[in-house]
Amino acid sequence: MTGSLFRAEKRVLFPLRFYQTHCVTEFRDAIRAGHVHVVGQAPCRFGKTVVSANILYSALQKGSRCLFGAPRRALVDQTVDSFIDQGLDDIGVMMGNDRRYNPNAKLQVACWDTLYSRDPGEFDLVILDEIHIADPRMWELKKKWKFVLAWTATPWSKSLGLHFSKLLTFATIPEMIGYNAVDRNLGLVPGRGIGPRLDLIAGLEDIKKNEDGEFLEKPVCAFMDRHEVIADEVDTWLRTRQEGKHPGDRTLHFIRRRASAKDRLEAFAAHGIRFDYIDAFTDDRNPIFDRFRRRETQGIMSVGCLTTGIDVDARCIIDAAPSNSEMTIVQKLMRGGTPGEGKEYYWLNDHAGNANRFGWYEDIYHEALDITPPQVKGCAYQQEVAPAQEQKKKVCNICRNLLRRGAMNCPICGNRIVEDTTVVIKGELGELIPQKGSKKEKNKPRQERSEEQALYSGLIYFAQRHGFNEHWADHKFREKFGVWPNRLEKVPMTPRKAVKEFIAESAKKWRAQQKEKANATEARS
Repeated sequence: MTGSLFRAEKRVLFPLRFYQTHCVTEFRDAIRAGHVHVVGQAPCRFGKTVVSANILYSALQKGSRCLFGAPRRALVDQTVDSFIDQGLDDIGVMMGNDRRYNPNAKLQVACWDTLYSRDPGEFDLVILDEIHIADPRMWELKKKWKFVLAWTATPWSKSLGLHFSKLLTFATIPEMIGYNAVDRNLGLVPGRGIGPRLDLIAGLEDIKKNEDGEFLEKPVCAFMDRHEVIADEVDTWLRTRQEGKHPGDRTLHFIRRRASAKDRLEAFAAHGIRFDYIDAFTDDRNPIFDRFRRRETQGIMSVGCLTTGIDVDARCIIDAAPSNSEMTIVQKLMRGGTPGEGKEYYWLNDHAGNANRFGWYEDIYHEALDITPPQVKGCAYQQEVAPAQEQKKKVCNICRNLLRRGAMNCPICGNRIVEDTTVVIKGELGELIPQKGSKKEKNKPRQERSEEQALYSGLIYFAQRHGFNEHWADHKFREKFGVWPNRLEKVPMTPRKAVKEFIAESAKKWRAQQKEKANATEARS
């Protein structure tokens, strides 16, 4: 069975976005530096499949035998469809008795379970998705493969650094949120929400944990069933569903065990609220997601699912599943980050206290892979996480709104969180009068450069806020004025409206150029 049976029409690779173009180069540079097994960090909505297609296309042109592996059947199907749309049609699918099986195809797309159960053979280039959930069987397999790029949004699993020598941070969650601030169709939206008082969840630290530092099922579920700790999930949802512009009828509800989920489903149903249910034994999930997208149901309740490969416009997250894993927490909260029409943020009801203990999903970050040996008990980064958590614990004592690091005021109720220690001298401000002997000539060039300085300072602020390269502001300034900002002060300043409009217009212009290039390429082919 050949790839031509999939799709007859000619397709071309999707053009890389401005924040994807560096990925191919960085991966090649890592290989040249001797790193044959590399982890690529990129959050949801980054476009990992598009970048993978570009990398695989180059390798296939050189005659390499390639493999793309994904942990779930649904991810395999999504990937195959995307590759075919981009012209990679010589594909064989390794997944059970799949009709698309073709061992002679140069590009194989496989489900992990199939890789574990049968010998896939040797490959020149292998790209793996969601590597943070891999187990020791994968580490044995990858010894046969020449080059490996492993994707994940959360490369913080225990001992991952013992199997991969390099972490390439292609994008962070704060960067993706920054892209959304420029273009509402890109990146991820930030979160807002409420959580329990820290003293009520202090007992979580005493719950028994497994060898990897995650809570054991029975004791943590018993802890969550204490009404005074979790509050009433249904009542809280009914009260907060109309917060801001985001009604709560697009909700993902995470909970630890099936018995508790059944109880919550009945409680929601008693108020006329319909939730669907998903766990590991739910075979056909497509109708559930279709009803969610059509808004025929108000939400989906999950036990152990919905943390990978899910891209739906969720406006509210109910987290009633305590976790001691940063990866699990971030993967859950990212499900609310998908952009949508009129969506500026998503709402979180954090009954489990996960965000209280670890921070918002954009706050959790590590610069290197964990190298803790698997036989050592405890979670990844155990020595690093403890002090970091102490800095992130902050909650409004009036409305219990979750606050980000450095917050001085609660954005919900206006409560003052941090005491202002600024020294204030009694008196009033008056008009500034130049000192005698000052030259007006000195002030003139500063006035002429005021517009340029304001734009440059705003660009610096935007770059620092979103983690961009330090020279990003310089290039944007040159794009605006045609010269480098050599004589301006390199100081950040809150961007004015004109600065934000320029950034948005620049991004719009870039997208138009990319579209023209794609159309020209398609016309030539």
